[in-house]
Amino acid sequence: MSTARALALSALAAAVAACSGSQNAPPGPALRQPSAVALFHGKTIDAPADLRPYLAVASAARSEIALVDASDGTPVLAPIQLGTLVVPAPDRPAILAAASLGDDGADLLVVASDGDGRVQLVGTWTAANAVEDAQAADLGFDVLALAAVPSPAGTARVAAALVDGGFALIHYAREPGGPGISLTSFAVQALPFQPVSLAAAAGDGTHVWAATRDELAPGVQGVAELDLSNPSGPWPVRAIDARGPTRLVAAVRLQERTDGSAADDDAAFAGQPTVTRVYAVLDESGCGSGKRIDCGIAMLDPAAGGLVPDWPLSAPAMPYRAPLRLPARPLALAIATPPQRPPPTNPPAAGFMRLYRGATSLVSTTAVGAVACDDGSVYFLDLGRFKVATSSSPLAARPGGTPSATYSDGHRIYVRDPATGAFPPDAEGSKHVRVTPGWTPDDSWSILWQGTLAGLGSRAAQAGKTGGQLWLALQTNPSSEVVAVWHPAFGVDRDPVHRDVAVIQARGIAGCVNATDLSAAAQFETRVTGLLPPAPEHPGGALLLEYSAGADGCMDGLSAAADAGVVGKLTATVRAGGLVLTGSSVGYAGRPQLDQDFSLAYPSGGEDALAALCPLADWEGPPAAPPACTGSCTRAVCEQLVLARKVRRFHHLAETCGTEQACIDRWADLPAATAFPGVNGPALAFRLGVQPQVAGTTPPSTPGRDAFLGIRSGNSASLPSGVSRLTARPSAAVASHPNGAVAFDRSPQDAAAGYRFFVSYPADFLVDTTPSLESVEVRILR
Repeated sequence: MSTARALALSALAAAVAACSGSQNAPPGPALRQPSAVALFHGKTIDAPADLRPYLAVASAARSEIALVDASDGTPVLAPIQLGTLVVPAPDRPAILAAASLGDDGADLLVVASDGDGRVQLVGTWTAANAVEDAQAADLGFDVLALAAVPSPAGTARVAAALVDGGFALIHYAREPGGPGISLTSFAVQALPFQPVSLAAAAGDGTHVWAATRDELAPGVQGVAELDLSNPSGPWPVRAIDARGPTRLVAAVRLQERTDGSAADDDAAFAGQPTVTRVYAVLDESGCGSGKRIDCGIAMLDPAAGGLVPDWPLSAPAMPYRAPLRLPARPLALAIATPPQRPPPTNPPAAGFMRLYRGATSLVSTTAVGAVACDDGSVYFLDLGRFKVATSSSPLAARPGGTPSATYSDGHRIYVRDPATGAFPPDAEGSKHVRVTPGWTPDDSWSILWQGTLAGLGSRAAQAGKTGGQLWLALQTNPSSEVVAVWHPAFGVDRDPVHRDVAVIQARGIAGCVNATDLSAAAQFETRVTGLLPPAPEHPGGALLLEYSAGADGCMDGLSAAADAGVVGKLTATVRAGGLVLTGSSVGYAGRPQLDQDFSLAYPSGGEDALAALCPLADWEGPPAAPPACTGSCTRAVCEQLVLARKVRRFHHLAETCGTEQACIDRWADLPAATAFPGVNGPALAFRLGVQPQVAGTTPPSTPGRDAFLGIRSGNSASLPSGVSRLTARPSAAVASHPNGAVAFDRSPQDAAAGYRFFVSYPADFLVDTTPSLESVEVRILR
């Protein structure tokens, strides 16, 4: 801290104490609805003769920019030293960007406001720190995002994403012979898509990457790359396929670990080239278990024009490296690279940075990401290993997978030892439930005999006839509450042994033996014999019902009513014919069979080959002309595709058991347990049977309806994945969505502080955090 600042703070504290009779802390930044953050080197009244690192914070509620000393997080005081120095800015400043001119002078700082097409220059080269109105770039369209682009020494460029599909590149230069910065030119180009976020990579001054929710080419969604080789444009656009729309983007040049390496230090990166990687947050409108890619943060290779391939040793490999999945929705993304000065303790090798995984577990890596999410937390990414940073190794403890079932009428469903067929004691049941780190998600699993299929309980229904066949559609009418029962995600009519059951509640069915009063509801059931594709009278498809005349009065009555037209005001539930596996998050997960090995696993052929065979699984609603499922397209293939998408990898291991026998024993049921991190396996696997309560007695061949087996971890509600994400939480009492993040290298001022992340929250505070210390440090600036 400068001598002038120390004296100022001392005088301020004395003045406050004289007025209040108590010793109070100096004022904080007094932030009001922070909307953006940026870091720059410049001059302020705090140190008018020196270039120092400062944090600029756009406070939308006060239409001002607050300045904070980035080296220690203290506010720059106003001349009267009773509050924070602020720079009056245009109405509700919303976006900031800063860039070095590479000439040891003050950095560029620009600001754009809500609903404004001007990018305005802020004076950083003098202590006045005023917005330079004469230097505004009026782009003609509202600004959505800004990004600094690496430029030749003495110049700076800022890229801007504009509404109505616009892109601008703004040029600045150091004034001849002086410290000032001037706007030199700008150009605007219309784009055939709407950019929503921009990124550039240090060391690459010829490319900018834009996230967009729009299609970039027929069938291609992802990130657009703009070639800035021509300074004044036009700038050619190339599509980088992310298999889905994107909404946030960041980029960096780094080394990535060698495939198969589990080293904690720089040895993991030996001989690896430096590459450019683009990280894109996938937009939830086009990602998930029913889409071409799961939600999360995807890694793109601009040189190849698409997603980075899965690790080759992870057979069966996915068609792409799985997006990094977080438990909340990402709202801001920043990347830190190795700091200039190594920390005084446990320094990594030159060119690397340290990342703590708990107080005693330290790794070296080449880049660290911080992702601020809508749960208020900041999660960290080990980008050199392309994995979510964890607080402990997922191999350190095996999720329990404890099966739990009760006896009913002297028997129950329970797991069997697949080698011997014996039923293990309850305390050892978890040994026979297989899970795989990185593939088994956090979930609560249930297995029921004739259980209700997920999403198909107590639905409004109609019945009718087509070609003399009785059908049941889950809908109020063809335009209301339509359930697409044909979609493979519901798994209807997929048990190879047992027919599913339709349980129907009806009123006014004449001849129904269960209804003495036609105004009363009668419940009856029948088997499902097949499915009808979507049609005008049942746009979600329909269940074909088993019916024999005279076998059941209720079915006779329903059939007679259907002869006269569509029967409405029914309620229906679809139950499995045999066992059904359901995850509370995953949903329908398959049909185990008694006394047979069951495995819920990613297919060895990958999902793309299945998708090519099954057009059904890409439907997202009743189409006007549904594609036919013929030839190689079978419902078995479609179910494989649906389940493959539900059990994609979500975490990339970078650990191994090595020679630790306890770890090897813990995962002995997986193939080559010592081959982590490349090992693959099922998300969930087991063998089930009907167990008698009294040994030696013969149980029935099938259990009773709703016989239940739960697979959980001990007494908890779910089976955990074992992935404990490294997290910075500002406060359990703070419920605020972050809206901005920026990385800062504090090592030149304090080597022990290392790299930092500043995250802004509109609830009037910032978080200053880093995972480079023994425990994640979280400082709050208000």
